[in-house]
Amino acid sequence: MTSLLSCAFNVKSGALSPTFTMRFADGDHAKNMLPMPLGMAWEEIVDSELGIIIIRAEDCLHCVELRAILSEQPLSAPMEWIDKQNASDLYSQFPLFAASVDILPFAGVFSHGELKQVVRAATRERIEDALSA
Repeated sequence: MTSLLSCAFNVKSGALSPTFTMRFADGDHAKNMLPMPLGMAWEEIVDSELGIIIIRAEDCLHCVELRAILSEQPLSAPMEWIDKQNASDLYSQFPLFAASVDILPFAGVFSHGELKQVVRAATRERIEDALSA
């Protein structure tokens, strides 16, 4: 079964930022997403004023659940998901972060190239608490 994905770019009058709408061809459900600058890699997230890196795994059901929640209710800071198996560059640059990763999803809150907070078994609420700390 092949699923087609279409994207539309909508800008509401008076909106502070554009909203992307994604719609699957076989359904009537649309997802609004906050745009992340194209090509924004984890390095840029880490170096930003405030950014979130979330470590995930393919077989992690809590990761899938968190991703769905965050797609419906995005956080206020830029965010990047990285598969645990593909995080070696991040881990080598931030060994304390790497040593902390245990219960997935695992989030790191970074600011100007420094790790500020870690969130084990991350939920939207726990990440928000870490952002406001």
